[in-house]
Amino acid sequence: MNKTMLVPNGVIFFFDDNHTDVIIPMHDDGYVVDANDSSVSVFTKIDVDGEVFIELANKIPGSKKENLQHVFDGLIDAPGRKVAMFTSVEDVIMEVDVADTKAKLSVWVDDLDSPNVVLVEAT
Repeated sequence: MNKTMLVPNGVIFFFDDNHTDVIIPMHDDGYVVDANDSSVSVFTKIDVDGEVFIELANKIPGSKKENLQHVFDGLIDAPGRKVAMFTSVEDVIMEVDVADTKAKLSVWVDDLDSPNVVLVEAT
C-alpha cells in the first residue's frame, strides 16, 4: 500500500494497534528514525513543506529502493500480527499483515534530514 500525503507534525508511526502497551519512541535529534520494542517513528518533511510518499508493504522491489538510504532494521512486537501506519492526528492510514508476533521492519528514505519518500517493509 502507498499514499502521498501531508504529514502532520512531520512524523509517522508504525506499530500493531492490537498492542495494548505501545510506547512511542522519543525523538533523538539528528536521526530520522527512532524505535523501541513496540513502535517505530519516522520523521519526515512537515506538512507545511509539502507531501510525502509513503509505502508500507511486506516486500518492496529493489528497484524502488535504488538511490534511497537504508536507515533502519529492527523488530517490534506485533501481537495481532499486523503493522499499521499512523500519523500524530489520524487512526490507521495503511496496514499489512505479518507472519509472526515479532515483526521485522526495514526503512528506507530519500533524505536524512527531511524525507519526502519513506519505504517500510514489514515481515
